[in-house]
Amino acid sequence: MLKSGGEWGLDFIIILINTLLFVFLKTKNTKHLYTAIAIIILLPVYGLISNNLESEKPFSKLDTIIIQPCIYDGDLPEVKRSKFFTLLKKIEDKCKNKVLIIPESSLPDDIQRSYERDEIMRAILNRFKLNAILYNTIIEENDNVFNSNILLTENSKDRYDKNHLMLFGEYFPFHSIIQKLPLAVANYENFTAGKKVKPLQFGKIKIATPICLENIFQGYVAKISKNANLIVNQTDDEWFLSKKAKMLHLAQARLKAIENNRYLIRATNNGYTVLINPEGKIVKDLIIDKAGFLKAKIPLLKKQTIFQKIYPFIPYIFLFIFIILLVISGKDEKSNNS
Repeated sequence: MLKSGGEWGLDFIIILINTLLFVFLKTKNTKHLYTAIAIIILLPVYGLISNNLESEKPFSKLDTIIIQPCIYDGDLPEVKRSKFFTLLKKIEDKCKNKVLIIPESSLPDDIQRSYERDEIMRAILNRFKLNAILYNTIIEENDNVFNSNILLTENSKDRYDKNHLMLFGEYFPFHSIIQKLPLAVANYENFTAGKKVKPLQFGKIKIATPICLENIFQGYVAKISKNANLIVNQTDDEWFLSKKAKMLHLAQARLKAIENNRYLIRATNNGYTVLINPEGKIVKDLIIDKAGFLKAKIPLLKKQTIFQKIYPFIPYIFLFIFIILLVISGKDEKSNNS
């Protein structure tokens, strides 16, 4: 169901079953009960059939190494730098011909804000004999500040700017007024939303990189990943005060892997860093709040799911079906009363 209708489809089915059961309890018309039972029985059958129909052999594999450095906002600049490079030193002999993936908020401040950032990252790429580095950083450009992902190779550079900014975290309405008020958030940076929705590319490989909470928007992830071979969600969940909230964010990522039939790497600063397969199963993971790294050869896929093809129309399709069912149910109730 998720590969066809996504989370909207799942919500529709849940609402439909509950509506049928409610109508049955009200009218005692057993056909509503039987219909609800039939839907419940047919769902797993449909899932097995659709999974077999959409099975796909990968055309290649991407050799990756993902780091989880556990760098926190309260760390001193020298501590952040030490944590980052200590972890890099541990993986140096494991990086040859791999793609290094660095999570959101993991680069030391002096690298993020440096005009020589690309040169520093390219020096790491060459020293570690990497094929590419995919890292998250802050980019200041023409009086704008962007939360960006960079895919860097020896001869190329591709960039994606976060489109969906977090309200009151990255984006503040009336920011020019807020700056003049004696508020703690007055000194927070006001990021600019990116305009392009595109996967990052090197060679023939395309990687969709929704940043942090962008992975909760099912339509947006489908749009950015429909022409991609892999999804990488770089995030920093440090600001979550509860592990349950982090688990919820992880659950959203698992749904996106299913909806888009892609392997999904969730690269986080302090957890949960995981590899999720197209069935939504976690096949590799790191311990939360412990610095480490994860190595994985990721199968690359390219076949589009039904959801990726029709996602803009799904809410309207289900709304139309639901209205039709309500009208039919209303007519049945009137005929029973008469």
